[in-house]
Amino acid sequence: MTRDLGDATRFLPGELVVGTDARIRFADRVEMIHPWDGRVFFSVEITAPRFGARLDRVTTFADGQALADFLACREDGEWVSLNRDLAVTAGRDELTWRIQTAGCRAEVTTIWPADLADQLREFLIGTGTVDTTSISEGGLWGRRAAQRAALGAKMSLPAWRTAVARTKISEGTTVLDLACGSGEFCALATEAGARATGIDASHEMIELARRTAPEAEFHVWPLGRLPWDDGTFDVVTAFNALFFAADPETAFAEAVRVSRDHVVVCDWHPEHPSDILTVGRAVLGSGGRRRAKMPEPQEELAIDIPQDHPDEDTMLRAFLSTGGYQRLIESEGEESVAEKIRIAAEPFRTADGGYRFANKYLMSIFRKNPRM
Repeated sequence: MTRDLGDATRFLPGELVVGTDARIRFADRVEMIHPWDGRVFFSVEITAPRFGARLDRVTTFADGQALADFLACREDGEWVSLNRDLAVTAGRDELTWRIQTAGCRAEVTTIWPADLADQLREFLIGTGTVDTTSISEGGLWGRRAAQRAALGAKMSLPAWRTAVARTKISEGTTVLDLACGSGEFCALATEAGARATGIDASHEMIELARRTAPEAEFHVWPLGRLPWDDGTFDVVTAFNALFFAADPETAFAEAVRVSRDHVVVCDWHPEHPSDILTVGRAVLGSGGRRRAKMPEPQEELAIDIPQDHPDEDTMLRAFLSTGGYQRLIESEGEESVAEKIRIAAEPFRTADGGYRFANKYLMSIFRKNPRM
């Protein structure tokens, strides 16, 4: 599937290359086709003689459809990716590619083949579509991302602290957090000295995460196949995450594959009712999500996750900010949904007019090397 758009030279299968000496390589990421507008995302590698080593995946996701549309215009100008890691400046016969992340900056100039837009579009979307369940979920959670971060993001703090302690996250530990949301666990991990990476299907959540944990690395990426080699991370975590995947078992298997040692999976406790779920079922009905089928972990822990709100308005805004309520808001309107939440939450109102929801997580800790 290689299409070399520069001079004749050999490259690995599954890539599209622009130029030869200084070149840009696009990795094939057709699993990232966006469900609403057909956008396709890809990772990028820059190589040039003056670089001592290749810069591989320094930008992980650029919008392929938008880039192809920009190149098809054949006009001077600049295109910048959504996560702002990659910029392409079009000149008369050349393209200047700039990558800039927290860890590196690189710039190379290549030729501008006349058919680059068509080749890029064909390369990215020519092999068909895939299941995009978690990308769709990301869009729902992104609608009120800032509100969610302010009112509910730290609810899982007791579980995060337990994970840090149990897996001994410390100076130099490499950590990957799946469905990282607005990045608070990655911030906690970096405070402990770890090198943290987070992925989430919501662009808006990732933008917040980059501000929450500026020392960590974040990428827009759905649950499922992961773009890292086996054993890349010491610890991989998934806090209330795997049930968002189209295939929870594949998401778990990928977490195991890219981990070197620990995999931590945290979910609502199946044997202890959680008040937030009680309200959710009253308003939304029974959900269609399912847990991943996993082997027996080396350790299981029940963790209390209380959530308190000082008043009714704060409580309502916290519930309405979650992705699960967005489709109902679309169909019934926010006022109707808020009234249903208000009624369902009444048993959890406190004497001072606030609300307290008692919840419990089940944390499963897996170790690849349990004897170490």
